[in-house]
Amino acid sequence: FLSLLVIFSFTILPLNTEAKIASTLRELREELSKLQAQKQANENEKKSSQTEIKNKTAAINDAYSEIAVAENKIEIAKAKIAESEESIQNITTETNELMRVMQIMSGENTYMEYVSNAGSLTEMIMRLSAVDQITEYNKEQLKKLEQLIKENEQLKVNMANYQKQLNSNIV
Repeated sequence: FLSLLVIFSFTILPLNTEAKIASTLRELREELSKLQAQKQANENEKKSSQTEIKNKTAAINDAYSEIAVAENKIEIAKAKIAESEESIQNITTETNELMRVMQIMSGENTYMEYVSNAGSLTEMIMRLSAVDQITEYNKEQLKKLEQLIKENEQLKVNMANYQKQLNSNIV
């Protein structure tokens, strides 16, 4: 009986050990598959993060470019405003001088004297034409002054709105 027991134990034990080895090998392969899947997931996440970083960097670079363009536009607008204000000042000064001369002349009836002192009908027509041209020039200058003032105010409004828009985009 003992011999039978010994033979039986040697035959069954190796089968049980092989089953344990097979079970362990299967578990190791499953664990290897899980680890490989985890590695692949980590690599995918890494690639996704790198792509997101590249996109964010590109967006930041685009924002810097937009800021540079906006600053350039603001500087151009400021230069136009300064130029417009200078033109307004020049035209205002010229118009004020013309108005002063016209007041002096109209108070003394100088225009009438100038026209009526003509030696001939042709000269009188020429003098009337000259007075009309001066008056027309003065009207044109006033219109030009009004237009420049309107444009200047519109430039200021546009620049203020543009700056507000930029500030809202930054925030």
